[in-house]
Amino acid sequence: MVIALDLAQARRTRIWAVASPMAELMASLHVLAEPDHHPESRRWIDETVACLSDDLRARLHEWAPLWARYRMRLFYPVCGEESRSLAGELEQLAGVDDDVFVPMCANAIRGLSMPLTAASEVRRSRRWVTECEHRSFVRGELAHRLVADPARFRADLLGVLEAAAREFFDRQWEASGPALESAAASARRRIQTVEPPELVASLSPMASRRESASTVYFDKLQSKQVAVGPEGLVVVPSIRSWPHVMVKFDAGMPIVVQYLVREAGREDLETQSQLRRKLFVLAEPGRWELCRHLIGESITTTELARRTGTSKHSVSRHLRALREAGLISSQREGRQVFHRLHPATVIRLGQDVLSAMLR
Repeated sequence: MVIALDLAQARRTRIWAVASPMAELMASLHVLAEPDHHPESRRWIDETVACLSDDLRARLHEWAPLWARYRMRLFYPVCGEESRSLAGELEQLAGVDDDVFVPMCANAIRGLSMPLTAASEVRRSRRWVTECEHRSFVRGELAHRLVADPARFRADLLGVLEAAAREFFDRQWEASGPALESAAASARRRIQTVEPPELVASLSPMASRRESASTVYFDKLQSKQVAVGPEGLVVVPSIRSWPHVMVKFDAGMPIVVQYLVREAGREDLETQSQLRRKLFVLAEPGRWELCRHLIGESITTTELARRTGTSKHSVSRHLRALREAGLISSQREGRQVFHRLHPATVIRLGQDVLSAMLR
């Protein structure tokens, strides 16, 4: 499944690259809320949680639906202005009209977009509150708080974000902010020199261009076709977003793509089709048996045939499939060719499968 982003009508003057501390704070809070989804950040998670007060830990748990899965759109830049400080972005969040703030909070709490376009609709509707209650106690509580008093809800949310900034994020931004500012500046320069589809496709290994020169496809769980319109497009670099590349599209706002800066993660992530091919190749019992031999040492085709009691032709066919799937390597030594499955390849396959499921 993919999100297909149509850039046929995108204009350079309506594409912005912004380093957003609030978007990075949201990405960090997402990692803290879903630690099992981010084994690569285990050390950072442990160090960060250790420095949090008990009060903030509890409050982050209460508010987690806003960033754990759906990730509320208002945590991303709402316009294409220059980068702001976190204080400036929080001030902007405080000033968002209720008819925008309340429905977007409701969508995040519920975990999907709903046809509620005004604060009054959200407060009158009981169906979405019931659906939140069915999903989890925490979601149900947040839904009731939003309906009961949107102003108090907003003030409490801002208080949680300000506390998170004081207790850990300000230090993180001091260290990572310059790199993200540099990445945004680099993207701004490229906006002026390359076509929009080329720019967007270059942001992530999970983005590709296929049959349409103007469309970029993002390897995601959902299937959706969206087009960049007059509102434009904002690209936001991150160091905490792995393995996700976020594509947010809400009516009346610029589309947002939050992408991982290359220095912060792997550049060679597998596509869904590449991973399925690896798993399909390994599912064949004969190849699985060969892998049990190949993971321990480098072995020739002849030796593998002898050990497994199969023909050299059959072994060669299986080895070719494993090699084409990127699972084994082959190296010539004199007149013989030795094959090997490295343990790191198998370990990484598990990590790749996990990251692909979470994109």
